[in-house]
Amino acid sequence: MSDVELYYFSGRGLAEIARILLTVADIQYKEVNLKTRDDYVNLLPDLLFQQLPLVRIDGMNLVQSGAIARYISGKAKLLGDSAAEAARIDMLYEGTRDFLKFFLFCGLEPGDKLAEIKEKAFPRYLPAFNKVLSESSSGYLVGSRMSLADLGLFEVLLATVDYFTDEPINEYPKLKAFYETMRTNEKIAKYISSVRKPKNDATLMETVRQVFTHVKI
Repeated sequence: MSDVELYYFSGRGLAEIARILLTVADIQYKEVNLKTRDDYVNLLPDLLFQQLPLVRIDGMNLVQSGAIARYISGKAKLLGDSAAEAARIDMLYEGTRDFLKFFLFCGLEPGDKLAEIKEKAFPRYLPAFNKVLSESSSGYLVGSRMSLADLGLFEVLLATVDYFTDEPINEYPKLKAFYETMRTNEKIAKYISSVRKPKNDATLMETVRQVFTHVKI
């Protein structure tokens, strides 16, 4: 049995990057999906800020998705080969998190989220990341090999294809090539086929309501 445990809902949300990283890093883990209010209450002693996801790893109870992502990335050597590379990886990864925020509540909140993504997110982020890739000789965002920034970007591109097909990406040649390279990587292909959670739906929304009975969605 694995000593690493991931606690979250059976949805992508803020835990999907941890799933990607654990798979790419070849770290075996057990996932526990919360379904009831009691599941959440029982975890509260280990939730420093009363928030999910939680990852139990190396004797620690890690919360905050960014801290979780960086810790796993450090173990998997996905943070670059120098302080300068690490800073640039961090900068670009944070950009992917801002991009991802547009997708997090698709299907969970009222309103036309897809129109907002098309009008606000795509014009800001797709050309920016295409530009970074155009300036790279390796096909990756930073340095000569895959990093946390690449996996963060790929997560959002997968969501883009889910909701819009690959049409938005096709307008940007370097971004399209990057997407194809990443999705055919053996470990990432395994993540896509057997680990990745489905899009948000009514079932997930009801589960979140059951767990966070004090929160209105």
